[in-house]
Amino acid sequence: MTSQTRRPISTYESLLRRKREEGLTYTELSKESGIPACTLQYWAKKLNRPQPSPPHESATGAFVQLNTDDPSDAPLELVLEPNVRITIRPGFDPRTLRAIVDALTC
Repeated sequence: MTSQTRRPISTYESLLRRKREEGLTYTELSKESGIPACTLQYWAKKLNRPQPSPPHESATGAFVQLNTDDPSDAPLELVLEPNVRITIRPGFDPRTLRAIVDALTC
């Protein structure tokens, strides 16, 4: 198979399970499967990422309305992933926040 061939997700799940169980490196798995190591790493990351819940089932990942008339000095916390949190203090620069979010979503 060439690197341009579309494969079912189950192919990557099976290969990555073998990697874990047999202690293979991405390079070894790549040589055996013919799939580039970077593609295997991409799928490992994608398949290990928690799937967002629909907003009606859970507030996780849902948008919430912020009351901009609230003069509170409390910071806001933006949670993008379990280990990625951005604390936004009153008086923040929106352009800086946008640059940070853009950098994280690359």
